[in-house]
Amino acid sequence: MLMNRASKTTRWTATLADVAREAGVSKNAVSVVLNGAKESTRVSDATRLRILDAAGRLQYRPNASAQSLVRGRTNIIGVLFGDVQFVPADIQDEYGATILQGIMGTCANYDFNITLFVKPWFISHNDITVYRDQGTDGIVVIAPSAGSGVIEGLVSQGVYVSAVSYPGRLNDSTDTGWDSVDTDNILGARMATEYLLRLGHRRIAHLMGTTTLVSAQQRYAGYREALENNAIPFAEELVIQRVGAKSLDGAYSGKYAAEDTRRLLALPDSPTAIFAANDAMAAGVLREASELGVKVPEQLSVIGFDDRLFTTTLSPPLTTVRQPLVTIGEKVAELLIKRILGRGGHSEEEAATLPTTHLFAPELIVRGTTGPEQRIVRK
Repeated sequence: MLMNRASKTTRWTATLADVAREAGVSKNAVSVVLNGAKESTRVSDATRLRILDAAGRLQYRPNASAQSLVRGRTNIIGVLFGDVQFVPADIQDEYGATILQGIMGTCANYDFNITLFVKPWFISHNDITVYRDQGTDGIVVIAPSAGSGVIEGLVSQGVYVSAVSYPGRLNDSTDTGWDSVDTDNILGARMATEYLLRLGHRRIAHLMGTTTLVSAQQRYAGYREALENNAIPFAEELVIQRVGAKSLDGAYSGKYAAEDTRRLLALPDSPTAIFAANDAMAAGVLREASELGVKVPEQLSVIGFDDRLFTTTLSPPLTTVRQPLVTIGEKVAELLIKRILGRGGHSEEEAATLPTTHLFAPELIVRGTTGPEQRIVRK
């Protein structure tokens, strides 16, 4: 009778009670099997098959809210972009989009969905509740600024958090923590600078990224380490920092690269190489060098960081430091989901408090914008 009713109209929807009657079992047995509760392991294989067969014949569709209540989770994670904006058609959109690609891949593997948060973060109690109460099991925060308080605020409210480009640690006030995934920015910057040193460059300038972001601070530190390790005196006039500019207006946008390049090349003892903290900035250096008639790499070597898609289309193609953004996205989502599921080699209680930091090795990609040191000949 139920079969006839289901086949005659598409408006009728089977319930748990219908499946229970069809299978000859209790509603509770149907619930634990179809909603994925832990207790489903106590149901015999024969009963499980009978329930699944009845559900298939009745075209039963589980209620998502009911499943969430039974499992104790929604199987949804949030993604919040910090001081790196996710804006279509913008050159720096590629950073966030590529990380998101990795997050999506991992979520698909674990049968999780994603909620993208577009509301900007401000330091307030109201912001915390907005992100906490959106039905997600945890949140990936991508590149928050060092003083935003977003991660600490979410963790203090009991939210599972994993971060990209923000150090993982225990929260001193709550004894809870968050996981962190990133490229080894210090190593990458050191690799870039040391490569220029091997080419004979000694006057190496550095365009620092958006100073509120941890990655910019770390890349600057790697640049300084390379100079120190090779006994090259640090020259303050060769480092340009844009203090106070944030987000799309920050140095990482490349907005100031042309102005900064002119300033560096106007120095009495101008640099023979420029290490820019990301590829967008390096592209701005190349454009301005061309405007000024400075040949790259004959008169000026340029190196970036990220290895974005457009770097091979530049003229000449950009030497850069590659960071595995898809892999970073995959890993940060995996760490968060494993915390949610209580996995990862620790008990559920330990998983909630033990922070894990994963740094991926960068790779130097040598192309056409770097060459042996030569002085700029001024007319």
